[in-house]
Amino acid sequence: MTIKQGMGYAVALFLVTLIHGTFHHHNFFHVLRLGTWIRQSLIALMYRKCLTLSTSSSISTGTVVNLISNDLQPFESFAPFGLYLILGPLEMIAGMYFLWQELGVACLAGLLALSLLMPLQAFFSRKFGSIRTNTVNARDERIRTLSDVFSGIELVKLCAWEVPFQEKIMMLRSIELKYIWHSNILSSINMAIYFFFQPVVAMFAFTTYWLQHRNAVDPVSLTPDKVFVSLTLFNILRTNMTSYFPKAIQALAGVRVSVKRITDFLLLPELRGIEPDVDTQKADDKLSAKDRKEKAAKEKEAKAKKGLATESDDSSDNDVVLLDTPKKALLNNISMTLRRDELLAIVGPVGSGKSSFCMAILEEMPLVSGSMNIAHHQDNRRRPLSMSYSAQSPWIFAGSIRSNILFGAAFNQERYDKVIKACELTRDLKLFPKGDATLIGEKGVTLSGGQRARVSLARAAYRDSDVYILDDPLSAVDPKVGRALFQTCINGLLKGKARVLVTHQLQYIKDCENVIVLERGQVTHMGHVDEVMREEVEVTQVVQEGDEVRSIRTRAKFVDVLREFARKAPKVPTEESIPATNLTVEEVAEGETSFMAYVEFFRIGSAWSKLILTIICLAAAQTIVVLGEFFLTRWSGASAQEQKKSYYPTAFGLYCLGTVIMTLIRSYLFFDCLTASSRNIFRAMLDALMRTSIDFFHANPHGRVLNRFSKDMALIDELLPYVFFDATQIGFMLLGSVVTVCIVNPWILIAIPIILAGFIALRSLYMKSSRQVKRIDSTSRSPIYSHLSETLDGLTSVRAFGVANKFMDEHIKTQEDNGRAFFTYLGMARWLGYRLDAVSALFLGATAIACVAVRDSQEASRAGLAMSSVISLSGELQWAIRMSVEAAILMVSVERMMEYAQTKPEISSRHMNNPDGTSVVPNGWPSTAQVSFSDMSLTYPRGDGPVLKNISLDFRAGEKIGIVGRTGAGKSSMIGALFRLVETMTENPPHRGGIYIDGIDISKIGVHDLRERMAIIPQEPFLFRGTLRFNLDPTNKHQDADIWAALEAAEMKRLVEGLEGRLDAAVDDNGKNFSIGERQLISLARAILRRSKIIVMDEATANVDLQSDRMIQKAIHTQFQGATVFTIAHRLNTVIGDYDRILVLDQGEVKEFGEPWELLDETSSLNQGWLKGMVAGTGPENEGKLTRIARELYKSRHRAPLA
Repeated sequence: MTIKQGMGYAVALFLVTLIHGTFHHHNFFHVLRLGTWIRQSLIALMYRKCLTLSTSSSISTGTVVNLISNDLQPFESFAPFGLYLILGPLEMIAGMYFLWQELGVACLAGLLALSLLMPLQAFFSRKFGSIRTNTVNARDERIRTLSDVFSGIELVKLCAWEVPFQEKIMMLRSIELKYIWHSNILSSINMAIYFFFQPVVAMFAFTTYWLQHRNAVDPVSLTPDKVFVSLTLFNILRTNMTSYFPKAIQALAGVRVSVKRITDFLLLPELRGIEPDVDTQKADDKLSAKDRKEKAAKEKEAKAKKGLATESDDSSDNDVVLLDTPKKALLNNISMTLRRDELLAIVGPVGSGKSSFCMAILEEMPLVSGSMNIAHHQDNRRRPLSMSYSAQSPWIFAGSIRSNILFGAAFNQERYDKVIKACELTRDLKLFPKGDATLIGEKGVTLSGGQRARVSLARAAYRDSDVYILDDPLSAVDPKVGRALFQTCINGLLKGKARVLVTHQLQYIKDCENVIVLERGQVTHMGHVDEVMREEVEVTQVVQEGDEVRSIRTRAKFVDVLREFARKAPKVPTEESIPATNLTVEEVAEGETSFMAYVEFFRIGSAWSKLILTIICLAAAQTIVVLGEFFLTRWSGASAQEQKKSYYPTAFGLYCLGTVIMTLIRSYLFFDCLTASSRNIFRAMLDALMRTSIDFFHANPHGRVLNRFSKDMALIDELLPYVFFDATQIGFMLLGSVVTVCIVNPWILIAIPIILAGFIALRSLYMKSSRQVKRIDSTSRSPIYSHLSETLDGLTSVRAFGVANKFMDEHIKTQEDNGRAFFTYLGMARWLGYRLDAVSALFLGATAIACVAVRDSQEASRAGLAMSSVISLSGELQWAIRMSVEAAILMVSVERMMEYAQTKPEISSRHMNNPDGTSVVPNGWPSTAQVSFSDMSLTYPRGDGPVLKNISLDFRAGEKIGIVGRTGAGKSSMIGALFRLVETMTENPPHRGGIYIDGIDISKIGVHDLRERMAIIPQEPFLFRGTLRFNLDPTNKHQDADIWAALEAAEMKRLVEGLEGRLDAAVDDNGKNFSIGERQLISLARAILRRSKIIVMDEATANVDLQSDRMIQKAIHTQFQGATVFTIAHRLNTVIGDYDRILVLDQGEVKEFGEPWELLDETSSLNQGWLKGMVAGTGPENEGKLTRIARELYKSRHRAPLA
C-alpha cells in the first residue's frame, strides 16, 4: 500500500469518527430531552394527584418529596441507555462476525467468555431491582422521619430531645446505607468488569487461537493485524456489553421499582377531581320540596334524638347540608339543614367531631351511607355552593400578607379594606415594615398565633361565598379582638350568609341562631340556643364499648358547662408576635469546587493510609494492563516457530489474572471510601442542624432543608460514587493509552500539547457555565419541594376555595424554572461532548497519519498497538472529560451539604462541665425552682430592636404565674428567653442579661441541662410519627406504669385503652389521627411524665373545651404541686381565680406584676389599670364575677378583712 493510500485511509478514519460523534450526540440530546419531559410530566401528574388525595390516604410530605426527587431519576437514566437493550446484542453479533473473519473459530472462545457475563448481568439486574426497592423504602422512611422532626423542631429543642431523634434518624440511615452499600458493591464489580473485560476476552480468544494452530503442519502465527483489530473489536463490545448494556439493565430495574411505587401512589383513594365539583345527589328523590319542608317541621316538633331541620322562608331555595352516616363512622346519624343566612354554632368537648363536621360539609370526608346535598336551588335550577374555610390550625403559605388574603381572587380595594378592618388587621399592617406587602415565612413563622388566625379569617371573609366554615377562629386572639371579630366580621361583614362557627368561646353562642352540641361524633342537643338551654337531659340511650355499657347521660355534662358559660366571657386568649424573621435567600456559590473540598470530602470518611492505598491500586492495575498490551506486541511480532512456546499464553494469562485481582481491589476500595464519606457527611450535617439554633429553621423553608437531605443526599449516595470512579478509572486508562502511544511513536508528542490545550480550553469553558447552571438547577429545585409541602399542609383550604388550578399553575411555573436550568445543562453537555469527540477524531487522524509517515521505521505490531489505543482513546477521552465535569458538578451537592454541616451551633454546648469533669448543674437542680430575671433584654437575630427591655423580676418557688398582654407584648419571647431559644442581652452598654434559677445563671449551663429540667405545653401541640409511647417518652426512661399514670392524670387513659395497640398505637404525621384537643392533652401527659419543677404553658388550652381546660388546670394544681408554673393567659377567669400572681407585659416592658386583687383594687399602688382594663373588656357581668373571685382569693390567702 502506498503512502497516498495510507493517508487516504487515515483521513477517512478521521471523517468516519467525526460523523459517528455527530450522530451519537444528536441522538443523545433528543433521548435525554425525552427523559426530562418524562420526569417533568410525572412530577406534574403526581402533584395533580396530591390535589385530589383523600384525607384517609395519610401519606406524608416526606414520602411524596422522595417520590419526586429520587424515584423519577431512573426514568432519566433509562432514556439514553434503554435502546442498548436491543442495540447491545445486535452490535455483539456484528462484532463477532468481524472477529470470525480475523480469528475464525477462536473468536467463539471470546464469545464463551462474554456469555459467562450474561448470567452475571441478569443476576445483577435482579439484585439491582430488589436492592432498589429496599433502598427507596428505607429512604422513604428516613425522609418521612426527617420531615416530621424538622416540622416539630421547636418542640424537639424545647424538650431537649435532639439526641433520641438523632439516634432514630441514624438508625433509619444505617438501614438505608446497608442497601446502598450492596448496590455499590455490585456497581464496583460492574465497573471492574468493564475494565478487565477486554484483556480477559482477548486472553480466551488468543489462547484458543494459539492452541488451535500450535501443532499445525503449516503453523499460522498470531499477527499484529489480527491481534489489534481484534482488540479494537473487543473494545467496542466492551463499551456496549459492559457499560451501556449494564446501565440499561440497571436503569430498567430502577424504572420497574419506580413504576410500581408511583402506581401505588397514583392509586391512592381520591376525594374528588381538581375542579370544585360537589356532590349534587338529592336528599330524597321521592320527596318534593314541600314534603321535605313538612318532614323537617315534624322532626323539629318531635324533638328527635339526633335530628334538626330548621324551616326557611324559601323552602327549596335553601342551602342544604344533610349528613347521615353509620355508627362506625366519625360522625353518626346526623340530620340537619342550614339556611342561607343562618349562623350555626358547633360546640362540644375535645374529640367530639367538631372539625370532622366541618370536613364533612367541605366534602373532605367520604360519605359512608345516607345522603348529603350541598347545592343552591333557584328557579328550579341547582348550582354548587361556593365555600370559604378558616382552619382550626391556620394555614399560611410563604408569600405576602396580601397574597395570603386574596388567595388567587381578584383584588377589590373596597372589599379588601372592609375585610382588613373587620378582621382587626389595620394596626398590625401599620406595624409591618411593608404593610400588607410584607413577606411572611413558610407556615407563617413571622406572624403570631393571633395574627395567623386573623389572616386565615380574612382570607375566608374576602371571598363572596355562599357558605363560610369557620373552625374555631377565635381561640388565638384576646377577648377584645375576639369580640370585635365576632361582631364586625362573623356577625357583621358576613351577616346574611350561611355560617358554621365551631367555637370554644361559649359567650358568643347566645348571638347565634342555632347550636349543635356534639359528643363522640353524635348530636346530643340541637336547636335554637334558648331551647337547648331549657332542654333537660332525658336521653336514655346506652352505648356499648366492648364489654362495658355506659349511659349516654355522661355526654350531656357538656350542656351543663354550656349553660353555665353561655353568657360569660371565660376565655381570654392572648397572642404573641414573633419578630419578623426574613427568609434567607438560598445562596448560589460561584466558581469551581476547590481542591480542598475534594480532600475534605474524602477525608471525612477515610484515613490517609486508605486513600493512598486506593491510589496505588488504581495505578498498579493500569500499569499491569499497559505491560500486558506491550507483551501482546512482542507475542504478535514473534515468528511462527517462536509463538509455539507456551510461555506467551501463560505470561499473558498471568497479566490478565493480575489485572482482574487489582481491578476488583481498587473498585472495592474506591467505592468503600465514597460510601464512608457519604455516611459521615450525613451524620455531620444532621448533627449540625440538630445543634443549631431555632432561628435557622425560621430562616430556611422546610422544602429547602429537605432538598439537601433527599435529592442532594441521593446524588452523593448513588450517582457520585459511580461517576467519580468512572472518571477516575477512565482517566487512568487514558493516561496509559497516551503513554503507550508516545512510547510507540514519539512524533505524537508534537500533537499532544495542541490536543491537550484544546481539551483543557473546552473543559474550562464548559465548567465556568455548567457549574453555575447546575447550581441554579439545584436551588430552583427547592421551591418545587417547598410548594409541594405547603400544598399538602393546606390541602383542605386549597380545595375549599377552589384554587387547585391556580396552585397547579404555580407548581408548573416552579417546574419550568427548574426545567429551563436543567435543559440548559443538557444542551451544554451535548455541546461539550460533540466538540470533545471532534478533537478526539482529530487526534486519531493525526496518529494515523504519523503511523503512515513512519511506517518504514516502525514495527507493525507497535503501529497496531498505537492505533488500537488511540481508537479506544477517541471515545473514552470525551467520556472521561464529561465524567470529570459531571463529578465536579455533583460535588456541588457535597458543597451544599458541607455548608449545612458547618452550620453555626447554639452558643452553649448541650452539657457543660467543671474543670474536674463534674457537671456544672448540681444534683437535684432546681430544688425549689425560684426564678429571677435581672436587667434582661432580648433581641431576635436580624431583629430591628429589643422585644424585651430591661426586665427585672423575682418569682418565688412554687408560684403559679399568669402572663398576659396584647399582641406584641413579649410573652412568648419571655418563654423563649427562659428556654434559651434566643440568647438574652441588655443594652447601653451591651452585656448579657441574667436569668437565674435557684441562684444559678442559666447562661453558664448547657442548654440540654437547662431544657431537660423544664416542661412545656405548647400553643400548637405536635405529635411525631411513630407510636404513642415514643411521643410520650422518646428517651425511653419511664416504666409503663408511669406512662399510664400520666395519661390518667391527663384524662386520656380511657381513650388510649380503646386504641389498637394501646401505648404502641400508631401516630400519623403530626398526630393527624388525633384531634387538636386530644393532642393538647397528650402534651399535658408529656409534661406530667417529666416531673419538672418548672412548667410553662404557652396558650396550652386555646384549642380545648371548657371541661378540658378545667381538667388541665386541675392537673396543674394536683400534679405540679411545688412546681413553678408560668402560663401565658388562656382564660382570664382561670388565671385570676387560680394563679398566685399575674404579670402584665406590653411592648416588651413590665406594666404590672402582683396578685390579681392587687392589680384590680383601685386603692392598691400596684394597680396601673392594665389588668383592670382587660377585665373590663370582658363585659360588665363577667367583670363583676372576676373582681369578686380575685377579692375572695386574696381574702382567703391573707386571712384579713378587705374594705
